[in-house]
Parts: sequence; C-alpha cells; structure tokens
Amino acid sequence: MSEGSVVNDTVFCKDFFYGICQLVTGKAVTSPNSNIPDPTAMYHHYQSLLGDCRFELYWIKGASNMVSEMADELAQINLLAVTERFEEKCIKYIRFRLVNTLKDQLSEGQDMPKSGYIMNACQNIYDTVTCQEKVEPLSENSPDFLRTIVSTFISTLNFGPSPVTLKELTASPGTYLQVLYRLLQEMEQGNDLEPSEMGHGRCA
Repeated sequence: MSEGSVVNDTVFCKDFFYGICQLVTGKAVTSPNSNIPDPTAMYHHYQSLLGDCRFELYWIKGASNMVSEMADELAQINLLAVTERFEEKCIKYIRFRLVNTLKDQLSEGQDMPKSGYIMNACQNIYDTVTCQEKVEPLSENSPDFLRTIVSTFISTLNFGPSPVTLKELTASPGTYLQVLYRLLQEMEQGNDLEPSEMGHGRCA
C-alpha cells in the first residue's frame, strides 16, 4: 500500500483471496465477480520484490473446495484485523504521540503523569475523536498540562469518518485500513527522530 492509495473494500472478500491462491499456484485468475479487482499485476509486483527467492506450489486436482474455504478464512482474518483491532491500534498510536509530546513539553522537575492517567487520556481522546456514544471522562485528578495536550489532540487528530462503529468499520474496511496505515507510518517516522524532535509538529 502506498501513501494516498485507495483500498478497494472488495479485497476483503473470499473471491479476491481465491484469485491470489490461483496465482500462487501458477493458475490464471478465474473469479466470476467483475467487482473484484484483478490481483494479477499486484501479485507480480510483490513477486518481483522477492528477487531471486522463488517458491513453487501446485494446484492439486479436486482442491477447489479446500482453497475456497481457505480463501474465505483469509478474508475473515483480514477483515477482523481492521474491525476488531481498530480501537486498540488507534489507542496505541495516541499513547505513542502523547508520551512523546509529554517528554518534549515537561519542564525540568515535572514528573511524567502516572500510566493510569495517560491511558485514561488516550481513551478519552479516542472516544471523543471517533464520536463514541459513551466517552471515557478524564480523571478529575489529571494535571492541567495533560488536559491541555488532550484538548489539542482532540481538535487535530483524525481517525476516519465518524462515528467509528463496528457497523461502519465492517461496511468500509478499506477506508479504515488506510487510516491504520497512516498511523503506522507516523509511528515509524517518529521512531527515527531524536527524542527532542518527537513532540514537535505531530499535533499540527
């Protein structure tokens, strides 16, 4: 997936993965579903990235039912990676940003908030940004500087179309997969920065 690319929701269905299985075993894609993007070009692109590394698999006679079941399982795993873990991955990203921002902004002598306050803040940010019906309230004892950062995060972060519900995630998994990819890129870039740089320019 490249930055700005559009993920077609049909890649989360069985027919798409069935086509991939056909390509891996040297067969042509025969999906009758015209709405499924042909994975041939994408498959050959990733195959080229392997360089000289090659593997050979063969389509055994009568294996269609088994491959169909496997393709269905792969599609479900792919979908669940988005629908069931979207909140977890977003909160992990929020915590990454929040901790690095705190490290950058804390004055000498100021202590890092306890982990309970940080996780409470992360949940509050996620619930608010994604317009959840029930929002985790900030702890009454959260320090003021943490509240200020939380307010900034809420006004600047974007986790895709809101409200983010299981229904929306299931209906448009490609949209939210792009969100997760963007968050992963930002975390990888942040890990390449010096600690003093991590808090700057990440909330804008």
